[in-house]
Amino acid sequence: MPVFETITGRDGKQYQLVETDISGTERYLARPVDKTKPDIDFSDFDNPVWRTWSDKTGAAARDEVPSSTASIPATLFKKVQVKHLDSIATEGLVSTPERVTFYGFSAGTTYATRDRALAAIWLSTNGKPGELMKPDHGVWIDLEIKVSPMFATLFLRDVNAVLNEDDRTPSDTVLSFGPIPPAAIWLRLPAATIKQIEPYYEGSVPTTARPLARVPGYELRALSVAMTKAVEERKEK
Repeated sequence: MPVFETITGRDGKQYQLVETDISGTERYLARPVDKTKPDIDFSDFDNPVWRTWSDKTGAAARDEVPSSTASIPATLFKKVQVKHLDSIATEGLVSTPERVTFYGFSAGTTYATRDRALAAIWLSTNGKPGELMKPDHGVWIDLEIKVSPMFATLFLRDVNAVLNEDDRTPSDTVLSFGPIPPAAIWLRLPAATIKQIEPYYEGSVPTTARPLARVPGYELRALSVAMTKAVEERKEK
């Protein structure tokens, strides 16, 4: 019986998202962590509130699931500063007004007010996260995000639904209105990155994709140092 993410429901309680098999039929459940009440069939679970944004009227709240949500893939991507890997491995990606710009690009830009109001985690569907808003400072790395279909239904919304009132048309950008747990975040180093950092990495560069939470802290710190040195040397040339 696969157990997926642990989430917070609209009632403020913690639930595990569970897939079970009853008489040969797949069934999705929300299981209370404190076991104070029985499992809830996922179809009866309250959808969390998510937010939209208009430059004219600001933020608004919705709780229905747009049809575009069904086309969101199970694997998404997030560009983060490499120096933040340690905290992300412990906390996951947290969508709060105080932290959202910490993991994104909007701090100090005209988008900061919008992104604080949305308090969402911006993700890419095509493996090219942040290409249109590529930062000009810091050292960045791409993470893979793997979520369950239930998590997507509850928390992931296409950017067109959020910003353009278009509930049907999928894009290459998705917003998560729920925190992404460390176990759902994977570190996978492309061959080009491995080649780039090998001269600066102490020991052998890990080549196997792993959940970020399972990567030892010393490896994450070594990776941060090696990537920073590689970037600095390129700038000097």
